[in-house]
Amino acid sequence: MSSDLLKLSEQIARDLPISATDLVAAGYVSRTTLWRLQRSGMPVIRIGKRVFVKFSDLKNAGSSPS
Repeated sequence: MSSDLLKLSEQIARDLPISATDLVAAGYVSRTTLWRLQRSGMPVIRIGKRVFVKFSDLKNAGSSPS
């Protein structure tokens, strides 16, 4: 598990698109909050049914007033 977290933190540091499922599992964001941010226009990358987001977009969307 620690290697998965290391990979996740490395992806965050490099600002790569990260699977939304991985971010929810690691506790960075709740599923409901992520859904609300997507509905409000946060940029996402869809590959099939999987959704990928950049952590910087997530952080910026979470801190901006609505």
